[in-house]
Amino acid sequence: MILTIWNNALKLVVNIMNIEIINSFIAEVKEINWFSNVGKEQFFSMKLKANFIGDFKKFSSSINSLDWENTTLEASNNLLEFLQIKNVKESNNWNKTVQQIKEKIDFVNNLSSTFFNQYELDIKSDLEWNVVMIILEKYYKSINSKIPVFFDDLYSIYKKGNIPCGFEFVDDWNFIL
Repeated sequence: MILTIWNNALKLVVNIMNIEIINSFIAEVKEINWFSNVGKEQFFSMKLKANFIGDFKKFSSSINSLDWENTTLEASNNLLEFLQIKNVKESNNWNKTVQQIKEKIDFVNNLSSTFFNQYELDIKSDLEWNVVMIILEKYYKSINSKIPVFFDDLYSIYKKGNIPCGFEFVDDWNFIL
């Protein structure tokens, strides 16, 4: 009986700590100066190279392309697969953790509509997906630093005020901004 109470109390404490970690990452992401450098070329310190798109039509087709969607989907699948192998408990909580994040990122709707309504471009689903995955990846990285990272590079791009909108393979993998 005492052991059951102790285990339940421990689970509650761990859950509260996890929520606090997620909340701190959400607060960090909210502080980004979103879209402040769209179209401006910058240097990024990340593993992958960045290519800039200066043309709005190319940007629009790239961010809404099936290739870009598949790239980010594959990255999330790699993260989940890693967790299923290395941390089954966390992979079993994946959907619950995603839901906790989604409930707290309503600011994404305002970001995408405020900036992109003037261009009649809807990037809400892409932005929401990336923000959820950035926070999720940061959370899991706080548990296991060896997780495969992709969204951390996207985070670097967003933090500089740019928008990742594609990926291509030339000599190496390259982000398109």
